Amino acid sequence: MKIFLCLCVLLVATAARAEKLSLVGATVINPAEGKVLPNATIVINGDKIEAVVMGKQNAAALGKQIDCKDKFILPGYIDTHIHFFQSADLFTRPDGADLNSVRPYKEEVAWVKSHVNDVFARYLRCGITSVVDVGGPFWNFEVCKTANATAKAPRVAVAGPLISSVSREKLDLGDPPIVKIDNPDQARDFVRKLAAQNPDLVK
Repeated sequence: MKIFLCLCVLLVATAARAEKLSLVGATVINPAEGKVLPNATIVINGDKIEAVVMGKQNAAALGKQIDCKDKFILPGYIDTHIHFFQSADLFTRPDGADLNSVRPYKEEVAWVKSHVNDVFARYLRCGITSVVDVGGPFWNFEVCKTANATAKAPRVAVAGPLISSVSREKLDLGDPPIVKIDNPDQARDFVRKLAAQNPDLVK
């Protein structure tokens, strides 16, 4: 099975040593120019991509080489709209389809929390190296800290609970992902509470 390489991991690993590294023989996908480059070599010098070239190269100029034949290299994708508190299964939004009688929402949330590291790994396996959680419970900030301290995780940005004109009581287990705000003073107070967590955005 052909493997997608996570280029960002290699860049980070080589930056500390500041040595020249070349990924040789891969198929490089360049979405910016709409090109696919077969049998390409990516030359990395320290933490910078020095060159992307095709065909056979002078081995002496490549530094340490990693054979990437039959593999693909592409820029890390960014998923700009996710929710860590949602598993994407049938039980994750009881405010829309209440299936608590089949699987209690409390168990659903506990499962989501216990599988966060697996979620991180799946993003990387899909070539996604950065994600933005645009709304969820305050425990999202812990997810962000965990991701940013974990090597096998995407970069994570989070918003914290969504500010809303409606309430979602069925999602409220004591740390609601959506908070109803009734007036400007409540909004200001809640934004101050969010600001104490250093969110990447407020929604």
